[in-house]
Amino acid sequence: MTLKGIQHTLLQNILEDFDNILELTLTTIRNSLNSFKSSPLQLQQFDILENPNANYKGET
Repeated sequence: MTLKGIQHTLLQNILEDFDNILELTLTTIRNSLNSFKSSPLQLQQFDILENPNANYKGET
């Protein structure tokens, strides 16, 4: 395998690892937000993440 081939393989592996880490991070954030939403204390500051057009009261 040439140096270019090794570099390409390493870069591809790094990008795949980064993609997996990003997917896991987003899943963790989504699960955390869902657990907040299902708790008795409705935290309105998280509404902006799902509805960026909502006003400060969390209403559209």
